Amino acid sequence: MVVTGILLLDDSLQLHERIGMLIASLTDQAIFGIRPQEFGEGLIYMLWFVISATAIIWSTRYSERNHRIAMLPFVGCLIAFAFFAGILDVTQSLLWDYNSRLAKIIGLLEDAGEMIVISGASAMTLWLYLQSQTLGCWSGQRDSNSYL
Repeated sequence: MVVTGILLLDDSLQLHERIGMLIASLTDQAIFGIRPQEFGEGLIYMLWFVISATAIIWSTRYSERNHRIAMLPFVGCLIAFAFFAGILDVTQSLLWDYNSRLAKIIGLLEDAGEMIVISGASAMTLWLYLQSQTLGCWSGQRDSNSYL
């Protein structure tokens, strides 16, 4: 959930857009055929990807089997969030006409997808918490009933 929080913070504070504008103010030339603002946004998304991948790899390495299995839906949510917040955002910014019907549809899909993914991840977190309180199966117990 920390990774999702970082991505939500980035999206709400528009960090990737601000870094993109900073790079655009430093150069007027396209970088690798991409406008400077989109290049800056891509850099921030790559930074978040590295942080997310590091957190996921570290946590799977030091987790028990049942925790790794429980983490799979969250990894799926992270991938879906990356699609909606990253790929659709960059796709929309590459469109020259923000008032076009296509840009509005992509913007709608981006926002709705982000909300659905975060709602799903939050519901899974609540469900896991409630399971740990009623069954005790996520609390690190070592008996045979504590594993999936």
